[in-house]
Amino acid sequence: MDADIVDWGIRASITLLIIAGLYAIYTNGVTNGWWPAWGDKPTTAATPTTRPAPATATTEAAMSGGYQIGP
Repeated sequence: MDADIVDWGIRASITLLIIAGLYAIYTNGVTNGWWPAWGDKPTTAATPTTRPAPATATTEAAMSGGYQIGP
């Protein structure tokens, strides 16, 4: 491989830019809650709890907003 100092500098710069970009994606993901931080142990269960059934059933149509749906 015949490369001068400028070629090696460009290669090193591109490598560092890729590493910095991956680190930025990682920190952004941790901040936004996309994934847990490295080494964090979850304190709660990962699966959601089941929702209890409503106490009384309503005769109103779902998502109607109180308006009559249909004729």
